[in-house]
Amino acid sequence: MNLQSFFPIVLLCLFWETLEAAAGNRLIDFSTMDDFLDTCMEAKYHKNKPTAEPGLYKQCHPWKKRACCEGNTTDSLHNSDRWYNFNWDHCPGHTMSGKCRRHFIQDLCFYECSPNLGPWLVQSNRKLSNERAVYVPLCRSQCDAWWLDCKDEFTCRDNWGMGFDWSSGVNKCPAGSVCETFETKFKNSTKFCEQIWDHSWKVVPDNSPCMQMWFESGINPNDGVARKRATYLVQKINSAVAHLSSFVVGLSCLLCLMISQGVSRLL
Repeated sequence: MNLQSFFPIVLLCLFWETLEAAAGNRLIDFSTMDDFLDTCMEAKYHKNKPTAEPGLYKQCHPWKKRACCEGNTTDSLHNSDRWYNFNWDHCPGHTMSGKCRRHFIQDLCFYECSPNLGPWLVQSNRKLSNERAVYVPLCRSQCDAWWLDCKDEFTCRDNWGMGFDWSSGVNKCPAGSVCETFETKFKNSTKFCEQIWDHSWKVVPDNSPCMQMWFESGINPNDGVARKRATYLVQKINSAVAHLSSFVVGLSCLLCLMISQGVSRLL
């Protein structure tokens, strides 16, 4: 039997093992609705799973029935000028207005507390988190309200997820950068909402499944959005598994044929 005929099989096994090792995180094992809907991202202040938190502070209180954050986290993010050491007033001589800051605090509440980000999590390997959410659908009206209250603020970066000078431990504008109004830097509300945090958000029409950063503390309207996305992902996974199973069966048959041919030659 020619052992060289087995090389493609060995290489295929090594390929899959390499992919799994490269992933190095739990997301590769997500395959059920519970995996996507009953989890919190792996980050500095997040719980493992969402639970009730009656003591959530001010703008974070809508998530009190089911939250990935704790009460002391929400208290701190409201009262800290530099959450994660990030300085919103990074342009010298310019201080962010209260009406704009309110939206960024609401965005932080969503990031820290929302139990609905599972279907959009990807591996991150950042200093403060192993995962992050990308392309989370944000309702157009929510984005436009954020933009309207913030377009006259100043910044030197059109993506706050990268490019700042962190050598002092706090973000500063890099040498040679220019501070401009948000309106000049981002041009419009869509680019602002999608680029400000490195494509964490994706702006979509209000009549499509989309997330709300604020809602009254009753039924979380984002639950249904996450469930719809999770259903789609589970269906895709099941379909991929079915195709992979067919491939494995075919590969097994080929292997058996190769072995039988090798044995017949030996006989």
